[in-house]
Amino acid sequence: MVPTDSLKDYGKIAWLGARDVDDAGLLNLETISGSTVSLGIGRLALSAPTLAAPVLGLGAAGAATLAGVVALFWTPSLGDSALYTEDQLRTLKQARTRVRLQVEQQADGSLKGYGFYTGKNRDWEMVDVVQFTLRGSQQVADLGDGVELIWTPAVDGSDILGIPALETAPQAPHIWVYPPTPAAASIIVNPVYPPEYKDFILVFPVGSGVKPVYIVVSVSDHNYHPAPTGLTAFPDATKSNRKTPIKGGGRLRKRWKNPKGIIFEWDSQHGAVEMYDKRGRHLGEYDPTTGEQTKPADKTRSVEP
Repeated sequence: MVPTDSLKDYGKIAWLGARDVDDAGLLNLETISGSTVSLGIGRLALSAPTLAAPVLGLGAAGAATLAGVVALFWTPSLGDSALYTEDQLRTLKQARTRVRLQVEQQADGSLKGYGFYTGKNRDWEMVDVVQFTLRGSQQVADLGDGVELIWTPAVDGSDILGIPALETAPQAPHIWVYPPTPAAASIIVNPVYPPEYKDFILVFPVGSGVKPVYIVVSVSDHNYHPAPTGLTAFPDATKSNRKTPIKGGGRLRKRWKNPKGIIFEWDSQHGAVEMYDKRGRHLGEYDPTTGEQTKPADKTRSVEP
């Protein structure tokens, strides 16, 4: 039996999502579940390199694919339950958190979400703090990898009523928080672990009246690089069972192995191959055609062999 807790015991959560890109190339987020009324947040939109065209895909269950999914989590007040004050967060690039969340859309269109207690894992408990900066007339938060969050402040009473509902939205799942132990994998199918999450503590401008929130983002990879049938640069590598979840998605990375047990996994975001030794330790990123190493080994990365 793996002990779990409900995320709702710790604060409030709102799920946001969008399917269509507007003329400016933005995904205007709408409410899937929960309410942002108490935040007085106005409107939020996502911008990402993969959002150059409208998303028209359908999941197996007939639910239209979401181009982006966002979950916001906050406590009613930054009181004793918070690790930092708002002023402290403004001075930090990273902050410690007790819980981290993952959200993603499955191939059948359904949503999946879960959380992990960070425990004493240093690479689990630290999360980036992101602040909005004024760019022209827009308030923009840079979330990395070309993904940006654009905030439009509430300007009148109607805006404060919250973010509008997304039509025919998928059902938001109940989020359970799991201990930082391997046993959780027996309950969560193909779990993604905190070092791979695209999550942040989002700090709004001084005087905005909006309190900091924890945010986790999942952007569709529909425009990412498709995996090749084989690896030209590594002809002795043959297809192997997939084990590693795609970051921010509900599928698994395509995998190959060679006779020496070296693991090759397809990075659909960069169109490259991630190489691991037979124990699952990262050896670097490589060009699948030339075999040239394009990024060095990352000692913090590993996969299930």
